[in-house]
Amino acid sequence: MVSLSIAFVPEDDKYILEGDLVLGGLFPIHSTFKPELEKCSDIQGQDGIQALEAMKYSIQTINKELKILPGLSLGMVGVDTCESETISLDNTNELLDMRINKNVNTETCTCKSGDTMTNNLIGVIGPASSKLSIPVASLLRLFKVPQISYQSTSPELSDKTRFQYFKRTVPSDYFQAKAIADLLKNLEYQYISIVYEDSSYGFNFKSMLEKLTIHGNFCVGVSMKLPYDPSDTQNQHTIKTLLKHKNMKDTTVVVLILRPHTAIELFKAVSQTTHAKSSFHWIATDGWAGRTFKNYGINDVLGGSVGVQLFLGDIPGFKKYFTSLVKGNPTNPWWQDYTDTDADGCTPDKCDVEEFGILHYINDAVKTFAYAIRGMHEAYCGKIDGLCDSLKTALRGGTQLLEFLGNVSFKDDQNETFQFVNSSEGPARYSILRYSSDEKEQWETIGNFSQVGDTERIFVNNKYRDEIYRGPIVCSHPCQYGYAKTVSEDRCCWKCTKCSGNQYSGEFGCMSCPVGSHPNYNKSNCTPIHIDFMSFNDPAAIGTLTLSSIGIAMCIVVIVVFTINRETPLVKATDLKLSLLLVFSLILSYGSSAAFLAKPTPISCGLIRYLLGLCYTLQYATLLTKTIRIYRLFQAKSPEKKKFINSRSSITLTLLITFFHVLGLTAWIIFDRPDIRVDYDERQRRFNMR
Repeated sequence: MVSLSIAFVPEDDKYILEGDLVLGGLFPIHSTFKPELEKCSDIQGQDGIQALEAMKYSIQTINKELKILPGLSLGMVGVDTCESETISLDNTNELLDMRINKNVNTETCTCKSGDTMTNNLIGVIGPASSKLSIPVASLLRLFKVPQISYQSTSPELSDKTRFQYFKRTVPSDYFQAKAIADLLKNLEYQYISIVYEDSSYGFNFKSMLEKLTIHGNFCVGVSMKLPYDPSDTQNQHTIKTLLKHKNMKDTTVVVLILRPHTAIELFKAVSQTTHAKSSFHWIATDGWAGRTFKNYGINDVLGGSVGVQLFLGDIPGFKKYFTSLVKGNPTNPWWQDYTDTDADGCTPDKCDVEEFGILHYINDAVKTFAYAIRGMHEAYCGKIDGLCDSLKTALRGGTQLLEFLGNVSFKDDQNETFQFVNSSEGPARYSILRYSSDEKEQWETIGNFSQVGDTERIFVNNKYRDEIYRGPIVCSHPCQYGYAKTVSEDRCCWKCTKCSGNQYSGEFGCMSCPVGSHPNYNKSNCTPIHIDFMSFNDPAAIGTLTLSSIGIAMCIVVIVVFTINRETPLVKATDLKLSLLLVFSLILSYGSSAAFLAKPTPISCGLIRYLLGLCYTLQYATLLTKTIRIYRLFQAKSPEKKKFINSRSSITLTLLITFFHVLGLTAWIIFDRPDIRVDYDERQRRFNMR
């Protein structure tokens, strides 16, 4: 096969590389659109010119490998987005003219095989930012044009009901937020502030990061929003607010979710603010991490910054190609403006720049289209080179190409297998960077983060970690035991207030111990109060039981004496049985002291009620019966024997009186069941149970 000739057709507002099948390219060549001047300004080197040339270089490389696209060549039309939705949609409309309008400024494409295809735009690469990809994706969906972004990371773009024809070679910001959270946890940055841009990218990233505060063990003191092109007043207000949220190291850790232009304007304002340069420690997201800031006079502000960027890699041979453009005759219509402004170290005389590390995602996007087209060619054309009729029809529809794109798999320039996750997302891989403020003024890779399935992995080189580790970054030191946090206006900060009395220091302040407990020795928790009750080992109990034992012994002696002398007139006169009943009541009274000394329980309390009343009732009933019997005997005026004065009658009367008392005690226990009662002292340090 004869190689195809490729022509470059520069125009004022687009960069055309002719080919059989054309890919549109949307790149932020300029960072600002000024409506009053109706022009774009502030040309961008890494994000704009390098990205545009990376797409051209990737297409040229693929076209040289004839085995990838037999009989076919890829072309491109690169346009500027100016970081403006209006400009992006206008230029997207121009690209769509190549698909739906035959009267456009492009020639009918003729393959080496003689086949032709008009309206040959088959897909679009870009834009870079999510805020532009969202409206562009909505427009391209109407015309069924597949789109692959190399840098748009907003989770909103994962919604396939809205963005069916959108894919990206980069992962969603959901994973980058997890990478930031893991990095903060690894460095023990527990108190941070957030500044985010007023866009879908900024708001969604900020929201995801705030949801990961528990996962990353950090607290967000303040979140502030900045427009894409902030005024000096807005930047100064942001700086003053951030300075009010310093940590215990007298610095402010700030996660900046901004695009390069906005970040640079903020850094310039910090550089011009007195005593502010050393007051910040910046955490960069992919919006500005890895960019070159040599010519902006902000190197002293950025020193020591740490960031997370999409996995960094090189496109083999691209740096040599790019730096050689200054010696040749570049067809890039923006090249002269780029070298004249020295955007990132490239001048008309020499071009010694660092390759932007995420350009390989553009190469992945171009290769994805190329391998999808090859798959379609094999499916629709077989061994026929060039464009067959079936392939032409399939490419015009867009749906078949979208399906083949989702199934592409190949080895990328980092020798990793590239394939879409869920048919539309790039693999979750990130580089962790540190900005070196020495003469090189560049970002260094110090670690990486990846996630496959549910498995996360973060690695930070210990050598660099020791250099950037600043100890636990907190707003307030943890409170000692016995002190509780009193949160200030900043919800991440607190003062330590001493807990008093019966309180302990809990997670949410001083907490009162529940009844029956009191604070432990360091007031970190509550412990049960010691139960204090009379026991048999107490000296008072021992003395009481000793006296009771003596009393019982004396009663036994009396019983023995009465029994031995039961036939004597004296004993008979006292009524032996009634006297023995009286002595028994005394023994019962002495023995009841054991119930009073036992550990209080419902049973022991009920027994005390019975014994306390029964003993005295039996004693007094016996004495009363004796008194009645003697009285009746001395009042007798006749020798006849009186009724109911014998021993049996006396005992019966005594027991009858006692029985009524027992009935009363039983009713008391039934209607007022015995229970234990706890008496606390005023400070609840001990209690008595009875």
